[in-house]
Parts: sequence; C-alpha cells; structure tokens
Amino acid sequence: MQLAFTRKQLEFAARACKALPHFWTSVNIRPNELAALKDDLIATAAETTTETGSSNLRIEVTEYAPITAEVLAVIAEMKEAGVVFALDDVNEVRDHPVPLGMTGPGHACSMTL
Repeated sequence: MQLAFTRKQLEFAARACKALPHFWTSVNIRPNELAALKDDLIATAAETTTETGSSNLRIEVTEYAPITAEVLAVIAEMKEAGVVFALDDVNEVRDHPVPLGMTGPGHACSMTL
C-alpha cells in the first residue's frame, strides 16, 4: 500500500476543495486501503465541509481490490462521520484477460451487484 502517496493526495485535494468549493474533488482509493486511512479521510471530510453541510471531497473506491463485508462496514462508519463515497469505473466485463499485474479469475473492473 502506498499510504504516504495517498495522504499527500488528500492534502492536495483538501486545498482544491477549499479553493473551489462549488466543485467536487475526487481521490481514488483502493478498498483494501480504506481502513488504514480512516482517520485521515474523516479529518479531511471535516476540513472540506462546505456551507451546504457536506464535504465537496469524494472518495472514489477503485476496482483494484474486493469490496468485502469488512470494507463495507468501514465505509458505513466513515459515512456516518461525513465522508462521501462514489464507485470508480463500475462496469461488468466478461471474457477479457486480467490486466498485467492483476490476479484473480475475472477482469479487475468487473463488479457483481
């Protein structure tokens, strides 16, 4: 996990959110990194809350790790604390090879709902 890099992204995103309060700013984060970044994400959401009462920072959960029950529990906890989430690159791909460096039986961008 590249948590130091992601923390720098969050710092930059917070500055962008404050400079451009009428825009959403997004940061992509892998599902398996959310728990380790929970405190950072909650703090950044609080720091970027606009006059609407909601943060203009969106955390886009990427497709590069499974969204497990544990991940969903962490997301629910963070949502209660004001973190706003979106899904990144959601689609269903069939019969395509796994991208270089990825593991698993299906395409990394596939999602079962």
